[in-house]
Amino acid sequence: MKIPTILPVAMGTILLSLLLTGCSTKPVDELKMTTEAMNDARTVEASKYAPQQWDRAQAQWQEANALIHMGRYSEARSVFVDAIASYKEAQAEAKRSVENLQIEVKALQSSAETELEKIENELKSSKIKPSVRMRVEDALPGLDEKISMMNVAFDAGDFLMARVDGQEAVRYMDDLQKKLDAGK
Repeated sequence: MKIPTILPVAMGTILLSLLLTGCSTKPVDELKMTTEAMNDARTVEASKYAPQQWDRAQAQWQEANALIHMGRYSEARSVFVDAIASYKEAQAEAKRSVENLQIEVKALQSSAETELEKIENELKSSKIKPSVRMRVEDALPGLDEKISMMNVAFDAGDFLMARVDGQEAVRYMDDLQKKLDAGK
């Protein structure tokens, strides 16, 4: 009667040892999936457009690799899963940020074109003092340069720089408009 009791215990021990052996192998699949998720996030420049999520994912990546080097494969596997989620979150946030920046820069471009046209029309008016007209006309090439820089950055896909250039152009135009208003 002892044999039937020993058999389940022996089977349980064998299964447990197989499970433990399976957990003690390097998390190759998780490493591969994390690398793919990292590359996907990198293609949308997540480090630039979603820096907090990217940094969290990078920290998890480094932690998981450190755990591998310590032979703590089960823990590394779990951290890799977290890193995958963080890289995917960074990728999604970067895409949202880029879309929002594109909308913002297009609005700045439109505003810049409208304001530039308005300034040029006011310069044609005879109501402007000659000294003010000359200062504003001298400043227009600088404004054109700022607008051009915004457009170049936008076309190059550097939406953060395009926004900065666009904001500078709008401030520059506001200053020119104030000069025109004061010179009437």
